[in-house]
Amino acid sequence: MILKMILTLTFIFLSSGVYAEPKNTYKVQVVFTSQCPCVQRMMKHIKSLVEENHNQGFVFEFYDVGSKDQKTSDAYARLQKFPTSITNDHDLKIAKKLGAEISPTAFVWDEKGKLQYKGAIIIENFEDSAQSKKPLEEALQSLKKGQPVKNALTTPEGCFIVSDIQ
Repeated sequence: MILKMILTLTFIFLSSGVYAEPKNTYKVQVVFTSQCPCVQRMMKHIKSLVEENHNQGFVFEFYDVGSKDQKTSDAYARLQKFPTSITNDHDLKIAKKLGAEISPTAFVWDEKGKLQYKGAIIIENFEDSAQSKKPLEEALQSLKKGQPVKNALTTPEGCFIVSDIQ
């Protein structure tokens, strides 16, 4: 009897439209170094973007180029109470493939593999934080509405990704 009620309620919930599969799926890749002060300042915003959008047709992947190994990246994710996993990219294979030179840099791809956005997560205005821009958030909002991204290429602000450490 209880199982029948659970199945009935589940069917009603799924058929009500409250839960619906997104029309499109986008991959959001963020390359960053955990040692970058800019990343630390943006962390609250980054986490809220993941939490607000992960069930809205966006799959998030994070690549840490600043930690020495996966264990260190995992520890950083736990310390930050990060809502998703972080993959270590100390050898910069993914960063180089994507063309990331600044930490953090975000990339948004559609389901066909076409780049929809590349650039900054936040463009900070240090004199007036209310004037700071959030181009990644704006890109995700446009894509959710089925609209093209107005500023599909922005200049990331942050720390240089060093590729030739001796």
